[in-house]
Amino acid sequence: MYQLKDQVANGQGRKTVKNLSPENLCGSNFGYGKFSLEMCLNDMADLGLKKFEMWGWAPHFHVDHVGKSEIDGLNKSLTSRGMELACYTPEQMVYPVNIASADDTLRSASVAFFKRAAEIASDLNCPFLFVTCGWGYYERPTGAAWKRSVEAMNEICTYAATLGVTCITESLQPQETNLVLTAQEVKKYLDDVGAPNLKTALDTGAMAIQGEEPKEHFDLYGDKIVHCHFVDAVPRSVSHLVWGDGELPMDAYLQYMDDQGYSGLLTVEMNPGRYGKDPTKFLKDSVERLSKALC
Repeated sequence: MYQLKDQVANGQGRKTVKNLSPENLCGSNFGYGKFSLEMCLNDMADLGLKKFEMWGWAPHFHVDHVGKSEIDGLNKSLTSRGMELACYTPEQMVYPVNIASADDTLRSASVAFFKRAAEIASDLNCPFLFVTCGWGYYERPTGAAWKRSVEAMNEICTYAATLGVTCITESLQPQETNLVLTAQEVKKYLDDVGAPNLKTALDTGAMAIQGEEPKEHFDLYGDKIVHCHFVDAVPRSVSHLVWGDGELPMDAYLQYMDDQGYSGLLTVEMNPGRYGKDPTKFLKDSVERLSKALC
């Protein structure tokens, strides 16, 4: 399975990156939930990061709490630090947001939630909005939930397109969904939704939980991969670790993605529960290690 790891062991894992550089690194507030957004942005600026992925959850830019003053304030904060918002990722795993819900009220509210998020992204000149598939009741067959999710995603993407916003989805983990978990399911989901402005992110952590590698995703829909949550993991066990805390051949993954022509962003998505007490340290370590690998 882990052919790329074997390449690293044989000295073949790192050659010369052509498409990726430290400029592709993207900061985020994953892990900063117990700290101010100002502190998070200062940390990003201190590390020289120019791109920022916003995890939209209270107290940091939760969709339901965002108005004109908050948008103007964030624009000012980013501009003053020479940064720009690259992706808006509203919280959608913990909060009552589920576009595949069998409850009509919850599903309708969830669609409205993401439409509002698309408006926020547009007002922030942010090109990407992160929207995942939701989930169906785990004791039931997934067919009906899949259909609801596809229809809702199409509606969200259609609205986002009128605002010039591209939606991004990704494979998730078994505790998060029973719908889109594998590379094959991502491909089917993209095809079934059929929205030109629906793209995907490669989450190396969720990928590893399924025992997959980047090649399986690039082979199926490489032209749709525009973003990456670049995290370490222990295959089939634990995910969203900083580089070095897991077992993935991260160097080889970078080389493979570069060889495929990937030139999108690489977001460090830290597990808040594991790294949330000292996110500055872990972000700094991750950015420095990634920067070194990309130079």
